[in-house]
Amino acid sequence: MRPDKSQRTRLLHSESVFKKSDGTFETLVTQQGTVDAISDSAISVKSEDGFSQSYALNADTKIVKVPGPAANSKPSMGDDGKRRRPADITAAEIATGGTVRILGVRNGSDVAARQLIDGPLSEPGVGFGHGRGLGHGQSLGLGRTPAKGTKD
Repeated sequence: MRPDKSQRTRLLHSESVFKKSDGTFETLVTQQGTVDAISDSAISVKSEDGFSQSYALNADTKIVKVPGPAANSKPSMGDDGKRRRPADITAAEIATGGTVRILGVRNGSDVAARQLIDGPLSEPGVGFGHGRGLGHGQSLGLGRTPAKGTKD
């Protein structure tokens, strides 16, 4: 029996090293948690397990607010009946104690935020995240599906 969504594992923080096409390496840091402190130039985030990290905020940092769910726990809808989209905000609009997700680039001991998302954390999804609506293993991995009645 599959566990309930709320019982599935979730990523709290990670660090990944990527080799870029020019042969250099880039270390990406991801984290979700609560805001310990924030200013126009920096944010400190603490995850559930106690891990804390400070991130520099700069002109290249993309900061957005995700709309919270409606009272019935379904996605929040706008006046036009469509799902509300994330909106660009400034660091001044993020509250201490609020929930955030952040992606940063490590350079030595410093981490510069590339993307900061303010708002409720969604629960893990039910799919594999391929976004093709075909189910797992149904695509050739080339952005297309075989024609009906063919094997490739």
